[in-house]
Amino acid sequence: MVLFLIWIRGVVYEIREIIRNRRNLLFITGCAFSHMFGWGFYIWAVGSGHILDAALGHYMQPMFSVLCGFFLFRERPRRLQWTAIGIACIGVLGMVAMFGSFPWVGVLIALNGILFATLRKNAPVGAMSGLVLELLISAPFL
Repeated sequence: MVLFLIWIRGVVYEIREIIRNRRNLLFITGCAFSHMFGWGFYIWAVGSGHILDAALGHYMQPMFSVLCGFFLFRERPRRLQWTAIGIACIGVLGMVAMFGSFPWVGVLIALNGILFATLRKNAPVGAMSGLVLELLISAPFL
């Protein structure tokens, strides 16, 4: 379906350009493997009874995103944004405290999401063409 949409939009050339640029292809390959790991790990977590832990990872991911942006990309939130981040952190910490144990599955899911976002940020390619390549790279492993 996505290949068809790319063909209709006439941006097939973008895929050729990404393949020719080894750096971008490397980042897109990393994104594909991150997606595969993330979904595989999430499916394992749900099947193994770690449903709350896995869900908690999706609440932790924005907190890790802010830290990643702050330390790796030198992004500086404004005062009101820091207030919102602090309130969200308090909520996530409260959920972790109620969980009762260290949510290692959730932390891995959140960190994998940050890995994907960091790799994708460093691959300056279009959303649709990047998705097509991620799917093509993943297909033989699924």
